[in-house]
Amino acid sequence: MVRFLDARNTMGNIIHSLRQFYRDNRKEIIFFLVFISIYVTAHSLYYFSKPLKIPFYLQRINTRMSSLAINLATPNEATIAAGTSIKTKNGLSMSVGWGCEGVEGIFMIIAALAAFSMRRKWKVYGALAGIAMIFILNIFRLIFLWYTFRYKPALFDIMHVYVGQTFIIFFSVLFFVIWIKNFANRPLPGSARS
Repeated sequence: MVRFLDARNTMGNIIHSLRQFYRDNRKEIIFFLVFISIYVTAHSLYYFSKPLKIPFYLQRINTRMSSLAINLATPNEATIAAGTSIKTKNGLSMSVGWGCEGVEGIFMIIAALAAFSMRRKWKVYGALAGIAMIFILNIFRLIFLWYTFRYKPALFDIMHVYVGQTFIIFFSVLFFVIWIKNFANRPLPGSARS
């Protein structure tokens, strides 16, 4: 009987602690749940857009921009964008596949801004600025991966899987933090400050 009462008291303490944790962190918990919901929904919609060829077009845009930038920086590379691959005349080819178009970072920024409590106008501006930033950073990531693939192929997998993805995630989080620090409490233009 004593063990049953101890277990019951322990369970009551756990429930009380969880309730207190929720009360103390309600805003952060709601932000996290809304963020995860939007992020998963965006990824799901993107996945189901595959038949519409949306990912394919994004991959092609990234491929063309990366190839152009490589050729501007180092004309001797003489790369061409062929579909979703960056190629050279001598047969070297790097494919820009599913997930290599930077959408994870874009979805992170959009979901975080949508979940955060701030004026809608700053959310929209933030999403647009974040999308542009991630697109440009992803082009740099692909260029870096091309040079790694071309000159240090043994390091390509590490750079692609660990460094490249971490790079995009890091800058997505950094952008969000800087954006909310500067715009979360900013009034709309033309409105009086309170």
